Amino acid sequence: MKQAISFLFVGFISLSCIAHNITGEAIDFVNKNYNNSSKSEIVSSKNQIQLSLFSDSLNKYVGGYLFSEGTIKVYVKENKLMAIIPDQPAYELVYVKENEFNVKGAPGYIVLFEIDKKGEISGFTLVQPDGKSKAKKISGEATNISSTPIQLTKEQLEKYTGEYLLSGNELEIYLTENKLMAKIPGQQDYELVPVSQSNFNVKGVSGFSVQFVKDEKGNTTECVISQPGGTVIAKRR
Repeated sequence: MKQAISFLFVGFISLSCIAHNITGEAIDFVNKNYNNSSKSEIVSSKNQIQLSLFSDSLNKYVGGYLFSEGTIKVYVKENKLMAIIPDQPAYELVYVKENEFNVKGAPGYIVLFEIDKKGEISGFTLVQPDGKSKAKKISGEATNISSTPIQLTKEQLEKYTGEYLLSGNELEIYLTENKLMAKIPGQQDYELVPVSQSNFNVKGVSGFSVQFVKDEKGNTTECVISQPGGTVIAKRR
């Protein structure tokens, strides 16, 4: 499974490395150099510059952050920056300006990423209507930090079973003897060990974990597979 996921990640990153937002500098560049162009040409040029802004503009925020309510996982999905708090739906972080994002669907909530002396992301401040909270970055990848197994009921585990589409390949999550298992065709099956209600470590494969994401209705919609090289998304069918 480790080799297959690593291989799939290469294909995934080549498709998802386009930045979600065009920078102000790029817009200024277009405006300065296309004063004599038509509006449609300017829009086209802006889009081309946007397509040339690769994942570094968003991927620098990817990682695990230690928060008072648990570990927050920040990752890139379909050119959007996303954040997951365990056992809650995923939230999109909408670009405002460099290092500042609004939390989509949560008015008054702002994420301000912090930079250390080396110029690297060290954490973030969550601004909310009733105050501020800080989160410290503890991992360069959106990996699952906890390693202490917990017990989940059969009913809890069954919510995650089904077929998931992983970069054109089928990932099957199934239950056997009250254990959640992952199966990719042509490979051995792997046990997913729960460390929270929605986070699982891949047994026998260090650094690999799976986090299941639910919508507002509590239905599982996808899973985020984290590995030392980054993350991939598997959509539930």
